[in-house]
Amino acid sequence: MSVNSLNDETDIARMPVNIPFLVEELNRAIEAHGTGPFTSSLLTKIAELFLAHSKRGLLPFDDFDEVFSKIVQRIETRARAELSEQISGLPAAPLHTSRCMALDDEIEVAQPVLEKVAALDTETLLNVANLKGQAHLLAITRRTDLDEAITQVVIQRGEREIILSLIRNSTARISTSGFDNLIGRSANDSQLAVSLLRRPDFAPAQCLSLLTLASIAVRRILERENHGLSQVILEAVTNCAGYVLRELHPDTIDYSRPLEEMRKLQAAGRLGEQNIRILTANGYIIEMIAALATLSNSSAQVVEAAFSHERPDGILILGKATRLSWSCVRGILSIRGSENRLSDAEFEYCEEIYTGLHRWAARAALTRATVERHSKVA
Repeated sequence: MSVNSLNDETDIARMPVNIPFLVEELNRAIEAHGTGPFTSSLLTKIAELFLAHSKRGLLPFDDFDEVFSKIVQRIETRARAELSEQISGLPAAPLHTSRCMALDDEIEVAQPVLEKVAALDTETLLNVANLKGQAHLLAITRRTDLDEAITQVVIQRGEREIILSLIRNSTARISTSGFDNLIGRSANDSQLAVSLLRRPDFAPAQCLSLLTLASIAVRRILERENHGLSQVILEAVTNCAGYVLRELHPDTIDYSRPLEEMRKLQAAGRLGEQNIRILTANGYIIEMIAALATLSNSSAQVVEAAFSHERPDGILILGKATRLSWSCVRGILSIRGSENRLSDAEFEYCEEIYTGLHRWAARAALTRATVERHSKVA
């Protein structure tokens, strides 16, 4: 039987066929005329025939793959999608055909092979990851044993849903720079952060980095997820405070006079927490900054950096280093701008952190930040 004897009404999938001969005939017809002479229905039946014989191990595999990959490109989307699902379930899926389907623009065609065909090579997956849309990236994240080259592209291009799927795939290998990117994206996203924390390959140093960058709300959720993080969170607070206190801003305020006044009060033994409370209650921010700088033996610019930053960590460290009570520190945090305002729940959590902080650790963090800040200025 030759290709020319086939028609749309023939159920060729059940006919006894000389497969090698049919492969040769199809190849000749396609090379001579393309797939144009074949109707979509006939192409689908031919594809089903090849698939049925391949499942029974009756096909010369390489020849089948070469012809089959040419046929499937001309079949309508629904039929391609059905065949893709069937191919993805084969113990040894035809590689070239799988590549064609993986690169298909229609996600219902590409998804089964992207998710399940283990034989897809890195080059094909990288092409898909670089060129196709978010739905294709999502399918890739569901594969087992993704290597770092592929996950790096997914991390760079993927939207939140894709990133979450990748993080939850414990078999996906992620590079150090990839983890750094994911940590940054998780700082204000508790779902991403919790998923990162659950990965078996998430190192302790990376956990500390995550907690250092994480917002108060995310830290609270992470600590509820793992109570053993309490001490790590305290270390993260001092790390974050160090970053905050080292930040350089243009000197727009002259603190020389208020600093001089506070030093005189300190020399007379009259500068303490009560002064901070009064200045805070009356909204004298510049004077309060000068008073806290004098008490903590740091510069006004360091205190200003902590006061103006969206994160409260710097103020917590300054307060603990100078033995301020929590109520005094809360008052300082309360008069910051509306963009840095904390909720009642965040205040409550800050109090827990403040209670757990050790003064020696706060002093050490403040000293390091001051030294590094001076070196940056110099």
